[in-house]
Amino acid sequence: MSGTRILLLRKGFITLLLLTACFTLLFFWIFLYSASQVSKHPNPAVIALTVNFLLPMQQDNLESAVTVIPEIPTTKITYQIRWKNRSTVVLTLKQDGLPYGQLLTVKIDRAHTRLPFLKKSFQTRFRPPVPVSLVSEKKLENICTRGPVTISFNSPVNPEDMKKYVKLPVAGKIEPLTPVYRGNSYTDYSRWQYIPSHPLKNDTSYQILINPGLRNKTGVKLNTAEKITFHTALPVRVFSTSPADQSTGTTLYQNVEAVFDQEIIRGSLKITDLNTNKIIPGVHEIQGNKIVFKPDHAFLPGRQYKVEVRAAAKNNEVLENHNFFFTTMKMDGKYWLDVKLGKTHTVTVYKGDQPIRHMPASGGRAETPTPLGSFYTQDRGHSFWSPRFGEGATYWVRLVGQILIHSVPRDHKWQIKKDEHEKLGLPASHGCIRLSEEDAKWVYQNIPGGTLVIIHL
Repeated sequence: MSGTRILLLRKGFITLLLLTACFTLLFFWIFLYSASQVSKHPNPAVIALTVNFLLPMQQDNLESAVTVIPEIPTTKITYQIRWKNRSTVVLTLKQDGLPYGQLLTVKIDRAHTRLPFLKKSFQTRFRPPVPVSLVSEKKLENICTRGPVTISFNSPVNPEDMKKYVKLPVAGKIEPLTPVYRGNSYTDYSRWQYIPSHPLKNDTSYQILINPGLRNKTGVKLNTAEKITFHTALPVRVFSTSPADQSTGTTLYQNVEAVFDQEIIRGSLKITDLNTNKIIPGVHEIQGNKIVFKPDHAFLPGRQYKVEVRAAAKNNEVLENHNFFFTTMKMDGKYWLDVKLGKTHTVTVYKGDQPIRHMPASGGRAETPTPLGSFYTQDRGHSFWSPRFGEGATYWVRLVGQILIHSVPRDHKWQIKKDEHEKLGLPASHGCIRLSEEDAKWVYQNIPGGTLVIIHL
């Protein structure tokens, strides 16, 4: 074979390879690539996306392959499908609610073509252009002096422009909201909040000015100046307290209350024994315009207590540094009993302000509750028998009516009921206060008539 023929064969082979490569690249380009175009719509809630797959498509199963992901994950977007021809489809997206002009991601995953076993995927990201406008209420009332003041637009706004074109009434920071959705936070550049660097004055009007030139993230500018006028809230004030400030002779057990001039959504009463500097344990309840503190145990006699009041109203306006004081009644070394019928039933015996005996007890069951309040010991006896209940007890001391302090009950053989003894610490009685045999005997022998007994939950 001559050299010329060999050379021609080589050139032909190379040409064939190049053509094959070109056709292969063209095939894969057609396979991988799809053209798209976003069309404007007079309604900013509607976006028309045209997709050209460059291949004939099956038109009956595209809906299940389409996914639309908005920038704001809580935004609901629906779509309709309309085929222009065998390879071109128009997706008409409709957004439910603000903000418009979000960055949208549209995916079409493995849509069926009319070629056997050949499927096409497509993805695009775009932000449809929309005009920018302020959608916040332009007159706001009852704004917390510490903020925030919310500034809302119809579309996401450039952070640099918020700093440049928004004039604040006093120094502070302005930042986009970062809500949490399904455990993940995201930034909403259409909603901003102004937080002053120091509290504003109560019951005072302020203005936020938004100058022309501010752009949203689609690049459209605000053409006219806008302003938001807001009026700050009235201060939170304490209307009354119980006990009253600087009161003396306060009973040893009572709820401590602070009543306000407006509804409260959160707050606390911190009570400190100024003799020991110990904080009194208890629970708080918010009841409309009132905070109620229920102490776990009675206050000690002859002690001064400090109450620190903290509260926030519905508009988040807070009460700052309000304290009041009260002093409890004196007992001058007398005996008194604190009966707690909470999660665990107990009786604590005090002499003056010193606890001298702590005893497990059983108060009344839910259907036969022990009366709550302050009582004084009356008559007493060594034992009794109740035909109605078929049991008796020893070492009883009367509080009121048929309510006694006595030992764990005994059966008809005058044996201590062990199962009832094992219930000490839990509600178990018909309304009386039960103690162990030893503790009931001690109360019977040592606590004189007329002794104060406080019963509480």
